[in-house]
Amino acid sequence: MGVRVPRSSLAHTHTLGLTLAQYADGKRLPAEFLRGLGLSDLTYEGAPAVRIPYFDPSGGAEATVQFRIALSGQDKFRNRSGDKTALYIARRPELRREPAIVEGPSDCHTLWYVGEPAIGVPSASVSEDLLGQLVQHLASESAVYLVREPGDAGATLARRIGATALRERVRVLDLAPHKDPSAMYLADPVTFRERWAAAKAQAVPLAELMHAADQAHRAELWDQAKGIGNAPCILDLVARAVERLGLVGERRAALGTRDGGATRERVWAGEGDSDCVRPATRFTPTAATLPTGKVQRWVNVASDSRGHA
Repeated sequence: MGVRVPRSSLAHTHTLGLTLAQYADGKRLPAEFLRGLGLSDLTYEGAPAVRIPYFDPSGGAEATVQFRIALSGQDKFRNRSGDKTALYIARRPELRREPAIVEGPSDCHTLWYVGEPAIGVPSASVSEDLLGQLVQHLASESAVYLVREPGDAGATLARRIGATALRERVRVLDLAPHKDPSAMYLADPVTFRERWAAAKAQAVPLAELMHAADQAHRAELWDQAKGIGNAPCILDLVARAVERLGLVGERRAALGTRDGGATRERVWAGEGDSDCVRPATRFTPTAATLPTGKVQRWVNVASDSRGHA
């Protein structure tokens, strides 16, 4: 059965508050459907706003309340005083199974309207506590989808989820050229279901994407460090750097001992504040700053990295 798609009558963004009717109009969702989710009108600091309740995982009591004060722009939301951020969870069980993880409630509203499961996180910078709740909430799901929004924020959220127990069960959706499900729906509501199904069918396992990203990062680091990694003796390079910088009396402190094989060297800076610490760090793939005092720096040139040469 198809869904009714309301026409949008908004010619511009309302800057002084937001009513439920305006929100429904802007998202092309029926106001009665949104009211059924618990959304309502209220006045916030003298201007109209949309009240969005977040329910606990049981679907019963309100866990927190968010106020939407604008349809667009960077400053759209306020949280009820004293409330913590929470997951935006569907009250209907069928909209919880194998959900898509999305940012914010509006994407959930869109997906729930067309009968697609979804769960919302406040933003890509979700707290560790809330991330733990997400993992726990989805523990029994055999498959989970992630809408990775464009930019660094979307990549960060994917990377953080990939560091949890969900890693092997998450598949990443590519909605390009659209930013998120709401934008995809607004572009053509009539064909949204078909395009969403196609995106799910083409989703890529998060573990596979993270492995590819890790390999690319390793290749980049090796490209920076291969001159060192291919050197017969890394410590000879350190010694020459110490001499070139005119650090009298620091050669012994910089060299230290070799750790067995030709593929791993230890640069030891000794006790106290030593001027050899800084040149020694130049022989690592990243320009990390080492603390003074007793400093130990390992330069790893693993045999598998040599394959990038």
